[in-house]
Amino acid sequence: MVNLSKYYEEHWKTKKGGWKPWFDNILENISKGSNILEVGCGKGILLNTLKKKKDCKVTGVDIISKPDSIDFPFFTVDIDSEPLPFDSDSFDYVICTEVLEHLFNPEKAIDELARVSKDKLLISIPNTRYVGYSVRLLFFGVFYSLQSKDHLNFWTSKDFISILKSKNLIVLKYEGVKEKKWGFLSRIFPDLFSGIIVYFASKKEKS
Repeated sequence: MVNLSKYYEEHWKTKKGGWKPWFDNILENISKGSNILEVGCGKGILLNTLKKKKDCKVTGVDIISKPDSIDFPFFTVDIDSEPLPFDSDSFDYVICTEVLEHLFNPEKAIDELARVSKDKLLISIPNTRYVGYSVRLLFFGVFYSLQSKDHLNFWTSKDFISILKSKNLIVLKYEGVKEKKWGFLSRIFPDLFSGIIVYFASKKEKS
């Protein structure tokens, strides 16, 4: 049995944890002064930016122990097998980027993300339909090695939207992450020209 906590501790030792392109999508859609949880926050780059630029109250969760770069509330939780240590409806936004594809129980994790959010969820995952993957699969017969070796789940936007709707979530929109190779096409036609897609979802009003 792989010790996932130890695995990701070693993973982050080799990662600089810089600004990721999909962080721009998220930053553009967060209101000032919001209370935010990020699940899978790594070294806290996104949350530190939201704290400084948008005066947000931030909390981080990850499977690793607290990094030295984090000076805000942080909790070590394995979202794949443990509940989040927060009351229901605790945060204005719950962010989870590049995490669900690594999990054995991604749908259970989505349930927890939705539970602790008052309304909004912002989730990014790799886009299996991305033309770069499709071309290499078609002409070179290579698929799995294109993405990280620890990816366990592969979704198109249609697949993932179906999962979100099954959780009684409203998909407000989804956006492509700007790709240098494709320029504006990655935003206009994300299903084909963006390797990462960011989903913006809302909890349905209680009847």
